[in-house]
Amino acid sequence: DTGAHGGSVDVNSETSLELLLRYYGSVGRSVYTLFMSITGGVDWQDVVDPLTAVHGVWVGLFVLYIAFSFFAVLNVVTGVFCQTAIESAMRDQEEVMNDQKHATQVYIDQLTGLFRDVDHDKSGELTIDEFEDLLQDERL
Repeated sequence: DTGAHGGSVDVNSETSLELLLRYYGSVGRSVYTLFMSITGGVDWQDVVDPLTAVHGVWVGLFVLYIAFSFFAVLNVVTGVFCQTAIESAMRDQEEVMNDQKHATQVYIDQLTGLFRDVDHDKSGELTIDEFEDLLQDERL
C-alpha cells in the first residue's frame, strides 16, 4: 500500500499501522505527538517505530526536529543563564564601587572633623602648634 508519503506501509503489521494512525493520523495528532516528544510526554522510540515502517526519511526528519528543538531550548536556557550572571556581576561591581565611595567619604569626613577639631583659631589652616597638638591626639 503506497500513499501520499511516498513510501509503503507494511499493512500486514497491524500494530505499526495502528501506531502510525494514533501518533500521525491527522495534522493535529502529528503536532501533538511532536509536542509530546520534546516535552517528555512520550518516549521518542515509541513515536519513531511507526515512522520506520513508512520510510527512513521520516525518521531522519523526526530526529532533526528533536535535535533542533533540543538545541534551541538549550541555547535559550544558556542565554538566560549567561545574561543573569552578567547582570549579577554588574550589580556586584556597582555595589563594590558604591561601598568604596562610601568608605572614602567616611574617611574624608573623619579627617575633616579631626582637622576642624584641632584648628583652635578656626582659621581653616593648621599652625605648627595646632599640628603638634594633632600629633599628640589619640584619634590620629
